[in-house]
Amino acid sequence: MRDEDTGELKYIDFSHSNAYDVVGRPIRTLLNRLQEGVDDEKPLLDGFATGIAEASGEIMNPFISESIFTEALLDVTTRQGRTSEGKELYSDQTSFGDKQKIKFLHVGQALAPSFKSYDRLIRAGANIPGKRGEDYQLDDETAGFMGFRPIKVDPLKTMGFKISGFQTGIRNARREFTGGAYGVLSGGKVSPDNVIERYLKSNQARFEVQKNMFKDIEAAEILGTDSSDLRKTFKNRQLSPRTFNKLRDAEFIPFYPSLDIQKEFKEIAEKINYLNPFEEAKDILQELFQEFKEMSLIEQFDINLDNYLLNPEPLAQAPLPDTPGINPANFDTAVMNQDASGLTSTETALLSPEEQAIRLRQRGQA
Repeated sequence: MRDEDTGELKYIDFSHSNAYDVVGRPIRTLLNRLQEGVDDEKPLLDGFATGIAEASGEIMNPFISESIFTEALLDVTTRQGRTSEGKELYSDQTSFGDKQKIKFLHVGQALAPSFKSYDRLIRAGANIPGKRGEDYQLDDETAGFMGFRPIKVDPLKTMGFKISGFQTGIRNARREFTGGAYGVLSGGKVSPDNVIERYLKSNQARFEVQKNMFKDIEAAEILGTDSSDLRKTFKNRQLSPRTFNKLRDAEFIPFYPSLDIQKEFKEIAEKINYLNPFEEAKDILQELFQEFKEMSLIEQFDINLDNYLLNPEPLAQAPLPDTPGINPANFDTAVMNQDASGLTSTETALLSPEEQAIRLRQRGQA
């Protein structure tokens, strides 16, 4: 909805008061993923498979996810001061007293989730801004007690979470090349084609992460966020203006193995007395890198791996049908139009004397 006085966009999250949300959310998730597949011109089956997986997660979430209190308690015990999203509550250098205070407040906030509603209502009634300068409206906060509080659409505030997810995605995409179950720096023997394959897979994952961020930037600007404010938010999260500009312009920023990674390839090869697979694949990687640089985040990542492998596996070929048997009755000497010499006119014209003699011996005529 749009506020008539300020023109600001707001929304109401009905899932807080909708008892049937747990039933409807999986269906909405599936339909959303199908629509995204249509918008991105991806095969319908891809969107359906993704939607089914996420919808299944939505169905199971109420039964397997942590409760608010349990999650907060695990943050300060098992996870040792780090939330499930990766946010650090305190470090090893934090003093003992400060650690206990942070733990107490973190768990206390989980035990009193409605406290914030009362705090906002009091601030709205007294016309007191929030800690970050938020302006609370009395009618909005009153509706919040019934689960219908209009929430201001604030893309700039949400962008911080988007950037955090973006940075995690970029790290995971790089790990598709260097680590994980299929990483090429595990220490064993790796073929050049393995290096080429993991390099392409890594950049494909990186492409999808950057494409999602491009969409988020585009959506934020559509909702009225100034690009200079977005650029500043990126800078505060240690992302350079150059990175922001390229993402905003839908330019793909590919990954190429650093000198440290290349050095590690060399050390592993020397340790196991094996040819350095990176050096053998280097020309192909540089060729792929140049092609990646020309790609736009508006497009699809459509590169055929087989076109770049040094030793691609041969395609399976169907067996040829059996050769039919030969019936000697079909080869009558009379039909062959032999002349007096016992040779056909074609054999007389094309075969040398030596070959003619061999042919006659084969027929028992010489």
